[in-house]
Amino acid sequence: MLQVLHRQVARLGHLVDELLDVSRLHSGRLTLTFEPVELSALTREVAGRMAPQLATAGCRTELDMDEPVVGFWDRFRLEQVVVNLLSNAMKYGKHQPIHVTVRRQAASALLVVRDHGIGIAEKDQAKIFNRFERAVPAQNFGGLGLGLYLVHWVLTSHGGSVRVDSKPNAGATFTVELPLRPPGVDPPEEARPPRG
Repeated sequence: MLQVLHRQVARLGHLVDELLDVSRLHSGRLTLTFEPVELSALTREVAGRMAPQLATAGCRTELDMDEPVVGFWDRFRLEQVVVNLLSNAMKYGKHQPIHVTVRRQAASALLVVRDHGIGIAEKDQAKIFNRFERAVPAQNFGGLGLGLYLVHWVLTSHGGSVRVDSKPNAGATFTVELPLRPPGVDPPEEARPPRG
């Protein structure tokens, strides 16, 4: 009972945070604070924190990471990206493993989250990154349709991108590309990631 209650409270808190972020975004008050961030370590930390939820959902997480992958990003917002992508994979993953890959490619970081769940029809793939949009009926799955919208906003505000490759009943692969140094952001010399 306590575990169920804890999960419900955490879920409610997450939904409230998403609504507040959307409100801040549309009022121009959602700001970014850039600092050196190691993406592999951050992803490993988030997956560890979410391990009980993932286990309850029957989704084993398999991590394949380059280390270090250091960029100049907003740590909190990037953490939100990883949380939302893992939550999405867990929700629609049909109790199957979730594969998470982090790679460095020249001057960019690559984050890939792949599930083996219900998949997404091609006609729905563009709209899932819009506010309050979903590819499945709301009564079948919880949430407000804001997680991927916020993922898209955070990544584009870093000069990055997110795309999905999927087919119905064949899982979904979300691929994030993120410049190590976002355009227009000039970190201090000592904080700059090495050029590749």
